Amino acid sequence: MAGKLLIFEGPDGVGKSSIVHELKQRLPRDSSEFLSFPGRDDGTLGKAIYRIHHAPEEFGIAGMSPLAKQALHVAAHIDVIETRIRPWIVAGKNVVLDRFWWSTLVYGMSAAVIRRR
Repeated sequence: MAGKLLIFEGPDGVGKSSIVHELKQRLPRDSSEFLSFPGRDDGTLGKAIYRIHHAPEEFGIAGMSPLAKQALHVAAHIDVIETRIRPWIVAGKNVVLDRFWWSTLVYGMSAAVIRRR
């Protein structure tokens, strides 16, 4: 049987991570996986993009448009869906995320609006 995908969305500071932490204590560990989406795990595209987003100068990037940043985050999402989330669900594991696509979309839109002001 396929697993389930559980997602908690919302702005920073509303308790998404706290809910996920509580679920970790209650759900069986052998049938559940927990991610901070798209992930900042070492060795992942998500980690590299997080670093590029927050410290572009480390990569010799002088500036980056908000749309380019958004495109990088979409790439990280696609990567973690294909390499981790989908295989876990197919294997019958439940996957719990403290953020998914919608939060990233809102962050990207908010950053663009703030820069225009």
